[in-house]
Amino acid sequence: MSTKEFISSNDYNEFYFGKFVSERRKSLGLSVRKLASNIGITAAYLSDIEHGYRKAPENYMPLFIEYLHITDEELDNFYIMAYATRGKYFEFKEYLNENILHYKNIPNY
Repeated sequence: MSTKEFISSNDYNEFYFGKFVSERRKSLGLSVRKLASNIGITAAYLSDIEHGYRKAPENYMPLFIEYLHITDEELDNFYIMAYATRGKYFEFKEYLNENILHYKNIPNY
């Protein structure tokens, strides 16, 4: 499922990023332990992210992008979901429709 499809099909909140990570991980046939090992974090930490108990980890985002096979087209939406874990929301449908937001332009991520 793409980030755009995921955003369109779910309620948008601070748990969005973790739900997406879980869905994508499962669709790739990766266990929590395998993805966590690939990224260099513990399985417990990844589980906490997936359940929304932890925020998107800024310093591991490039590895999430790599191992979850996030495409260039999905990158903006992926960062929007990650940003929401910090309690900061965008009118994401507007940004998706206009396709103008780029993660590097998000302040204080």
